[in-house]
Amino acid sequence: MARKKSNRPLMIYTSLIFIIAIVMVIVAFFGQKHLENTQFRQTETARGISERASQLSEENRILMEVNQKLSSNIAELEEENKLLTEQNDALAKERENADKLYKVYITLNNSGRTNAKKLLKEIFTEDLTPGQKDFYDILVKKCN
Repeated sequence: MARKKSNRPLMIYTSLIFIIAIVMVIVAFFGQKHLENTQFRQTETARGISERASQLSEENRILMEVNQKLSSNIAELEEENKLLTEQNDALAKERENADKLYKVYITLNNSGRTNAKKLLKEIFTEDLTPGQKDFYDILVKKCN
């Protein structure tokens, strides 16, 4: 019986080592599976990032092209606006001269020649259109 009691701690120690070894094998197995799954996700994420980067690069190229087109359209519109402003100024000047000639005509018919001659002297003939110059010449003849 003495031998059985002396073998008991040895058996407990051996079984404890055996149980720990089994637990370590199980932990290593699940750890390996987890590591494989994690590496797969990282590879998938890296692939997703590179695909997203290429997609963003393509979108950026498209936006740059649109930006260039819009910039050229803005330049064209600014040039057109400048031309329209010049035409508007010329038409405003022409209308102003037409109003002055009309005022001379009304003054000639209502007040007489002296007031009409004063108004005719204020008109700068270089700014008149050919039709306005003809009308100006007619008013000058009537005032004399």
